[in-house]
Amino acid sequence: FLMDKRVLLTGAVFLLIGQAVAQPLEQAVEEGLRTNPALAAQSAQIDAAAEAVAQAKAAGRPRVELAGRSIYGTGTFDPGDDIATAFDGLTSENMGGGASLDPASLLGAEGGRVSHQAELSITQPVFTGFRILNGIREAEASVAGAQARLERSRQLYAFQLVDAYLKVVSAEAEIE
Repeated sequence: FLMDKRVLLTGAVFLLIGQAVAQPLEQAVEEGLRTNPALAAQSAQIDAAAEAVAQAKAAGRPRVELAGRSIYGTGTFDPGDDIATAFDGLTSENMGGGASLDPASLLGAEGGRVSHQAELSITQPVFTGFRILNGIREAEASVAGAQARLERSRQLYAFQLVDAYLKVVSAEAEIE
């Protein structure tokens, strides 16, 4: 039974050798590099490193924040006569003539009170002790390193493919 396995394995190897030799060397190397999953993973690492460059650059860009809230409160709210006097002052010439504020528009249904607030904040880093610049440089160096590792792996794998190809050709010549 063990001998049958060796015969089948040898037959499969010779079948693969025949297919490999049928391809020109350049085509075999190109196909091997294109279909290698380890090289594809390293290429994805380059993409991830490039994304880190964009994130490092974003640290130096302006940051805009907008927050708002609206509060509705109910209870015994009685502005009294003082608020009516204040609104009368706002509805005169101070508001540009015909414009007027209605105190009821600020009061919710059934005597509730509505309060609106909004806050806009813009922050721009001016000097961060070269932290942002160095972060960008580090991310760019990471991309260059990932590219160099990929190129090294491609060359090593191409060498291994050529070596295996030549061994197949040599074995085929010995068989003939």
